[in-house]
Amino acid sequence: MRSVILSCEEVKGSRKLKKLLQLVLSLGNYMNRGGRGGASGFRLASLTRLADTKSNSKINLLNYVVGQLETNHADLLGIEQEIGHVKSAAKVR
Repeated sequence: MRSVILSCEEVKGSRKLKKLLQLVLSLGNYMNRGGRGGASGFRLASLTRLADTKSNSKINLLNYVVGQLETNHADLLGIEQEIGHVKSAAKVR
């Protein structure tokens, strides 16, 4: 149970996670411009669909996000160090 409490604190305080989610929101708003492009948030369940969202060039949105991180947001790499207890907390039932 301690890992759950620690992971909650890490997620709440993670600067990298916040910036990563802002990037995903910005990309979603860009993709939906002209329609629902001004969203102020998204459901966390939407994150599981990043790999299912594909472009005409067959790259999926998850791969695009990773590429953007590597190219333009290298400061966000290593996010697992900020939220290290999440993996063990996910195993708690």
